[in-house]
Order: sequence, then C-alpha cells, then structure tokens
Amino acid sequence: MKKQLTKGEIKRQQILSSAERLFCMHGYDNTTIDMILVELGCTKGSFYHHFTGKPHVLEEIANDRVRRSFERYKAQNYADNIAKLNGLLYHASPFQMQETEFLSVLMSLIIKKEFADIFYVVKLEGKKLFFDELIALLQALKDEEKAYWREEEIPSLLWEVHMGFILNCLIEVVDSFSGDESLENILFPQLSASRFMWQRLLDLPYGAIYISELSELVKIYERAFASLNSMFPPHGLNIQTVIKPSRKGITP
Repeated sequence: MKKQLTKGEIKRQQILSSAERLFCMHGYDNTTIDMILVELGCTKGSFYHHFTGKPHVLEEIANDRVRRSFERYKAQNYADNIAKLNGLLYHASPFQMQETEFLSVLMSLIIKKEFADIFYVVKLEGKKLFFDELIALLQALKDEEKAYWREEEIPSLLWEVHMGFILNCLIEVVDSFSGDESLENILFPQLSASRFMWQRLLDLPYGAIYISELSELVKIYERAFASLNSMFPPHGLNIQTVIKPSRKGITP
C-alpha cells in the first residue's frame, strides 16, 4: 500500500512537475521562478519553504528522473542476467525515449556551470540506486561462469566507464551543432568503445553487451534536438546540421 502524501509533499511535487514542464518548454535559463509561481498560483513563501532556488528545483527533478528510471528497470522481466545487465545500463542513462525532454534540458546546460552540478547529482543518485544492483548482478554472472575478472576494482571502474560514455555522448553531440557530422557517426564510436570495455573487462563474448541500439540512440537525440529547437528558435539551432545519413560501413 502506497504511503499517503502530506499536503506539503503534494505541493512540493506540484512545484517540481510545473517547473519540469516549463524547463522542457522554454529551457532552464528562460524559465523564472515567477513563471512557475504564476502557473501554480503559488506564493514565493510556499516555494522557498520547499526549495532554495531554481538550481535546487533542477537537482530534485534530476533525482526524480533517476528514481523513475530505476523503477522502470526493476519492473522489467529479463530472459537472463546478460539481458538484465544490458537493461541496467540502459536505464542507468538518460538515453531513453521517456527521457528525451529532460535530455534536451541537459544538452541546453552543457556549456554552463549548472551542467557540472546536475551531472554530479545524476551520477550520485544513479550510483546510490544502481550500483549495488550492478555488483550483485556481476557476481551472479561470475557464479554462472558467464563473466570473469580478477581485480576487485573492476565493477567500480566499469561504472565510471558507463558515466564517461554518457558524458562523452552529450559533449560530442553538443559540439557537433556547428559541424556536418551525422548523429550515427558521432554516437557509433562512443557506443562501440563502451561495449568493448564492458566485454573486455568482464571476459564476455562479442555482442553480449549492447547497452542500446544505435538506431534507437539516434532517434532519442533527434527528439531531444526537436525539443531544443522549440526552446531556442531565435538561436537558429538547426538539427539538420547533425541529422545526416550515416556513412557506409557503420552498423549498429
């Protein structure tokens, strides 16, 4: 039975929901606290009772996104522990169809100081929820003789590899705004390198780790770019500069 929320908890959630919608619609920078208050019919006193400011709201939205993703991971049924590991890696990243609007907010912040703070929050909350699950899952694979490693630091190293994959994808895609590289050509090396590291360090067979299909990753970024365009139409951001046909020879 779910715990009944208090009036304060309900108000806090209403503020987060309203702020998240406005951040996704107008961008973080273009959304003011007053805009959030007007939409809710809420007073500043009520807002500051729950949050210290707009950065605090964004941090809580990020935490909530990570928690929801963990719940989706736990709700899935997996054929085996290899499939479960891929599911964990997929859900431990913002590269999901359900997260495209929040991904666009992250991308809009990547050249600002707020990004480092939010990415740290995402890493911290993600590790708190997913890391113990990862340790247990890797041990189960080792017991099944499907994975092998000697150094006890390997699971921690692999978690950092996954966080690096997320960060590198975000940076590389945002850096491509002024270039002519296709999303496939930008994302494929990052995805391939991450897959290789997991398979190599766990002594897994080629193809065991896929994290996400390249085609799905591209679609997710296309949707995120569309959200960015709606946030910043005066900036002339054109997703066609990065959504181009993939070069021959690149496969998922």
